[in-house]
Amino acid sequence: MDEDEKGETALWRRAAALLPPDEAHAALECRGIGEQEAALQLIVSGLLARGAPLGGTARAEISVLTEAWSVREELGPDLARCAGGPEDRTPPLELIGAGGAVPLPGESVGAEALEGLLVVPWITRTGCPGTLARAHRLEPWGDLSFLAEHYVLLLPGEPGRTRLFPSDAVFEALEELRGLPGPD
Repeated sequence: MDEDEKGETALWRRAAALLPPDEAHAALECRGIGEQEAALQLIVSGLLARGAPLGGTARAEISVLTEAWSVREELGPDLARCAGGPEDRTPPLELIGAGGAVPLPGESVGAEALEGLLVVPWITRTGCPGTLARAHRLEPWGDLSFLAEHYVLLLPGEPGRTRLFPSDAVFEALEELRGLPGPD
């Protein structure tokens, strides 16, 4: 993947490109004036309304955008209802459904900074054992904190290689997952 295909701007362009040109333009205009949340609403609702086929990679990339702009919980259910579609990017990514995301005690993944947190698996990459996860505090009322404290790159069986990213580095964490070696 070349540099033009990486980072937040590239994710926005790819997400908007899934819409008809006029809707894509409207979404990117919203983003351009600082209304990222509205832009994401336009993208997800546009995809859902059209029944547009959405591959796992596109779904995961849009989920990362919604996470970065704190609307993942709001838009996640609609994103999950978007029709499945073929993969158009390699290596393909896949969201781990809410039912498959069993939180792990932070202490179990090999990083002291995660003590007292719950690590929720979020995105996998086909053919790679790595998983991108979100680390959350458990609130007194029993729910996970709204915002992630860290993003965690988990490598099963290799806790010494667990990689932590700060709460503002979700795009970097995604690129690290993409960069892990897969099967030969």
